[in-house]
Amino acid sequence: MNDLPDEDLVALSARGRQDAFEVLVRRHQRKIAGLAYRFTGSRAEAEDLAQDVFLAAWTAAPKWRPEAKFATWLYRVTTNACLNWKRRSRPRLAESLDSRPAAGESAEAALARQEQSEAVAAAVQALPPNQRMALLLRRFEDRSNREIAEALETTEPAIEGLLQRAYDGLREKLRAGHQPARC
Repeated sequence: MNDLPDEDLVALSARGRQDAFEVLVRRHQRKIAGLAYRFTGSRAEAEDLAQDVFLAAWTAAPKWRPEAKFATWLYRVTTNACLNWKRRSRPRLAESLDSRPAAGESAEAALARQEQSEAVAAAVQALPPNQRMALLLRRFEDRSNREIAEALETTEPAIEGLLQRAYDGLREKLRAGHQPARC
């Protein structure tokens, strides 16, 4: 079953095959939770959102139509879940993933790298939600403009503009010395 394409697994899931859906979850859980984490800045919120996404996918499996790749559809569900989360709550700044000094790195260099990472994370968190999601899908999930447009339910030219505004906003915030929010 592990070697079946996503679309076949969704079709089996639609017929109630939980084992097929478990393969889909194992295959996509890390990316979905990672995207949710980068959006929310909270591991607990990201795990909850990922569970919600997969619950929605299980529920929608009988209605799923293969017009788009399953992964693209799953990103759309994740995007909607993240944007709904944003409407319900205030996001917290993401914890840094690279806070330990690298081999041979001084404590001062590690601190400077940590501060830079926090400034970038704070600037990303300060972007409007659609810009933030487009940026995360592009930079961390390596999605094409077409896939991002499908996930955000818009057009490719709109995504190009969204990404440009996101990059411009990041540059502006970082030049202005955007400071991380204190939790």
